[in-house]
Amino acid sequence: MTPCGRAVKLLAVLALLSCREPPREAFDAGPVTADGAHPAVRLVWDRTLDVAGESPGHLLVAGERLLAITDRAAHLLDDEGRALWRAPLPGSPGGALVTSAASDGAGFGATLRWTDPGSAVAAGTYFARSDAVGRLSPATFERLTAVAGVARVDWDGQGYLALHASPTGGELELRADRFVVGAGVDSRRLQGGLSLELRLGGVAARPQVALCTVEPDGDVTLRRYAASGAPSLAPHLAAQQRTVGHCQLAASERSWLVGFTVAAAVRRPDAGSGDGGLMALSFDVPAAQLVTADGRVLPAPARLSALPGVVRIETMIWDGRRYLVLLNAPGLRGGRLALTVVDEQGQSRCDLTIPLRYEPGQLGAAQLALVDRALYLLYASRLPWDDEPLLHLARLEIVDS
Repeated sequence: MTPCGRAVKLLAVLALLSCREPPREAFDAGPVTADGAHPAVRLVWDRTLDVAGESPGHLLVAGERLLAITDRAAHLLDDEGRALWRAPLPGSPGGALVTSAASDGAGFGATLRWTDPGSAVAAGTYFARSDAVGRLSPATFERLTAVAGVARVDWDGQGYLALHASPTGGELELRADRFVVGAGVDSRRLQGGLSLELRLGGVAARPQVALCTVEPDGDVTLRRYAASGAPSLAPHLAAQQRTVGHCQLAASERSWLVGFTVAAAVRRPDAGSGDGGLMALSFDVPAAQLVTADGRVLPAPARLSALPGVVRIETMIWDGRRYLVLLNAPGLRGGRLALTVVDEQGQSRCDLTIPLRYEPGQLGAAQLALVDRALYLLYASRLPWDDEPLLHLARLEIVDS
């Protein structure tokens, strides 16, 4: 853009700001919970990382550091949001696409799709382990499958567990590869004869190996695998509902929370009323189902949020007392990020909108991590005068007042 063009754009933005005052709230509270408590999210600080044009993918805890993984690089940050190191993803942009990541407390392990045509490494799906500052090297890639398929990884306390599916004879075969430093790779077949239309979701390595999947008919299943490899299924988590996208998974020592999105109902305007307008719009509905450690499925999935305009679940974590679900709600006041608190009875307790400087910006993706009861939020936001979105790291607290 020319200097003249930038000046015109800046004047237009200043005119917009003069007509619209940005929000001033110190926090944004959700509804009163059943026990009378009124929690809220407090913003401790929000800092721009001075990284443009990158989309958040994962936010991991690595000892006293944070690892922010985007579509282009891994960023090592301290707990005050200061950048310590940036490690570009190999073949970036477009070479390595990280599909899942987990931390061992030092670096991280990731499953990724590799498609760099100029590399000596063949295309396919790989497991990769970073060094302490987040660098990945193609020389250390461990091939999971020759096709650019779906794979998921988690840390089980001693090694990385990567689950992946490969087409075999018109069906999918699900395998688990366990990577332990100094002990090689332990590979085993978990399950075969699965439909090619099966969608793999989140994986948890503890307290038991578990994987959520979306079945061809749209139902959601939690698949648990014993040490022998025998599967134990908790199906019909979204019975008679059409789900869209993939499912997500979070785990405590006593339960799993499976998150998924139910397709929006089609609303038909009344005869003769013409276009229903904005009030006729409907959005996909985020929901969750809790499954106990002994495989009991609680009676019905809970709608995760009563907020309007929620379109996707960004991430889910267990904070030691409750599940926290990060939601993206473009239909709420022009776009907001929100936390939904879910207890271990599978009940959605309250919605908490996160107090960021949303206006006049445009939100991108976001991720959440927990460090010693402190919440960290990685997100992208683009202001009208920015050519590309900028990364932010914010520190949050849930105030139980």
